[in-house]
This record gives sequence, structure tokens and C-alpha cells, in this order.
Amino acid sequence: MKKQLLAILLLIVPIVVLAGDYTYTVNNNMATITGYTGLGGDITIPDDIDGIPVTTIGYKAFDGASAVTSVEIPSGVVTIENSVFELCSLLTKITIPDTVTSLGIGLFYKCHSLTEIDVDAANVNFSSVDGVLFNKDKSTLIAYPAGKQGDYVLPDTVGTIGTRAFISCTNLIRVTIPSSISEVGDYAFFGCSNLKAVYCKGDAPSAGSQIFGNTPSSLTIYYVDGTSGWGTTFEGRSAALWVWHDYEYSIADGKVKITQYKGLGGDVVVPSEIEGVPVATIANSAFRDLADLVSITIPDGVRDLEREAFRSCTNLINVTIGNSVTTIGSYAFRECSSLTNLTIGSGVTEIGRSAFEGCSSLIHVTVPDSVTTLGSLVFNKCSSLTNVTIGNSVTEIG
Repeated sequence: MKKQLLAILLLIVPIVVLAGDYTYTVNNNMATITGYTGLGGDITIPDDIDGIPVTTIGYKAFDGASAVTSVEIPSGVVTIENSVFELCSLLTKITIPDTVTSLGIGLFYKCHSLTEIDVDAANVNFSSVDGVLFNKDKSTLIAYPAGKQGDYVLPDTVGTIGTRAFISCTNLIRVTIPSSISEVGDYAFFGCSNLKAVYCKGDAPSAGSQIFGNTPSSLTIYYVDGTSGWGTTFEGRSAALWVWHDYEYSIADGKVKITQYKGLGGDVVVPSEIEGVPVATIANSAFRDLADLVSITIPDGVRDLEREAFRSCTNLINVTIGNSVTTIGSYAFRECSSLTNLTIGSGVTEIGRSAFEGCSSLIHVTVPDSVTTLGSLVFNKCSSLTNVTIGNSVTEIG
């Protein structure tokens, strides 16, 4: 009877009521949570309060709840209003159910520990990938967790960076924006105090207010040759042509992956850094079928040579692999028929399947003691090979 009388009263007078760890109001027999008074930790918001279904998390309901570490929002909640979790400094994870149809802006402002926003896959309005919040078809990036560190490459599906999407992401260092981006919302990167570079693959997007407000004055916006709308500055920050000699590349987690070589060949020394960022990987087929390549030196710092990285470079004679490389991928040098001089660095632990298959000019090979795994057919069809020295650490031969 008490709950029934309370429900009737709340339908008549929209007052704020305290129940357990929450304050709430009622409208049309639906509860809006307006505040949180609990001790924090990992919390699950109730799906009803005093028998009234919870459908809305109200404006700044958890504002400053600095002891809350994770929040699970129940199925049944439809609306999450603006700034709900602002200043929840220890919040690491938020779970959004399938029923939510409306999300406010600035939901996670200054949530510097937040690394994961998880949306139920059955939600027809919103989605998440690697903890980042999008609309359902991933055409709009809504919110990037401020606790994620390093670099971020936006998916090619994204056309709009939403209002305050990256606001106060103080751990963000570099962002790569696909050519599909046409709009950047107000305050999108506001307060990203360690942001060094934004790499743009397409035309200059339309920009809202203060998109780079309170970011370092040294922040540079890089753009691709042949795109339009760029000048010497963009929205108050320096703009420059995104070119680094002969390479196409991507940057993620503070490391460069060389994705394609565009140079003239000859004797090539792979750079140890690009735009001040260390080169870590030479990607699948990055140099494949490059007939003009004669010599390649891979410096210390590079860790991985991916599958088919140098396959069918038929005039490649000299290969020097630095000591930091740990993996030579399958087919990496397959059918490099002129390869004569090969130096494998002392850090290599794995040589993949058919890595040197068909290197018909190769005469001598020394596999260093660091190598533990040799894939199958590594030196198959090396018709001139007369001497192979295999280190004493090899435990597996495919």
C-alpha cells in the first residue's frame, strides 16, 4: 500500500525522491534517475525503483561520483541525458543496453580512467568497436574513452566526428582521419592536451566551434596531396602536406607500419622513424613485385616483417635484417630470385613458411642462435644453396 500511495503521489507532484543509492523523479509512471548517493565501485543501475520502471538517466545524475568504477545500465532505459557521468574520475567501463534510443552530449567529460564503452549488439541505434561509441552504422563517432592511450585510426565508415567526441582525451597522441570524414563537431578535440598530430586522408572537413581548443599550439594537421580545402592553417593549428619521402604508412599506438613503398628502388634503407614516430612493422606486400629494388636494409627498431613483404622482388640482391626484428613472415622473400647476400639479425625468433622459397641465387645462409622456429619449405627451391648453418636454439622445423 505504501508503494502504491507513493506512486500515485509522484504522478501528481514531480518531486525528487530518495530511494537507496538514488534520487529520482516520476513522469507518466516512468522514473528518471536524477542523482547517485552510493559508495561507488562497480554498480548496476536498477531497472525499477519503488516498483516504477527506470527509463531515463537524467542530466548530470552521476556528476562527480568519483568512486564509481563501472556502470551497467539496465534494459528498459531509453534515454541517457547530457553530461550524466561527468567527472567520474575512476570510471573505467560503461555498459549500454539494447533499449537506449537517445544519448546526450558530454556524457563522459573528464572521465580520465574510462577505457571501454560497451553497447549491446542488439541495440538498433548505437554500437561500439574496441570500446569506442558509434551510431549503429558507424557513420558517426560519438564518444572516445578518455582513458585510452596512444594513437587512434578512425574506421573508414565514419563520416562525422560528433560534438565533443574526443573532448579532454588527454592520453590521445595522434589521430588518423579517413577520406570519408566530412564534418567535425563542436569541441571535438577540445582539451586533448597531448595531441601531437591529426592525419587527414581526404578534403578539409567542415568544422564546428573550438574543435582544437586547449590543444597544444604545436599540434599539426597533415593532409594528403591532391585533396582540397587546405591552407597553411586549419582551425587555428598549423597544416602541412602529409608526405614522408617514399612511403605510405599508418600510425597506431605510437608505432609506424609501412604499408607501401612508392620510391624508385635501388639501394633502400628503411627509415627508423617517420614523422618522429618509430617504425615497427613492414606490412603485408609493402614491397612486393618491386623489380627495381636492388638492396634493402632494415634498421634496428623494426620488429616485424609481415607476410609477402618483399615477395617477387626479382632483382633484389642484398638483404640486411636488423637485430630488433623478431619475425620474418611467411613468403616474405619468396621468389626473390637474385638474392645472393642475406644477413639475418640476432633478434629473429621465427622464420615463417616459405620465407625464402625460390631464392635460386642464394648460396650461403646463417640462421642465428635466436631462431627457435623454422616454418616449412623455408629454403625450398633454393637451387644454388650449398651451405646452411642453423643456430642451436631451433626447436621446431615445419
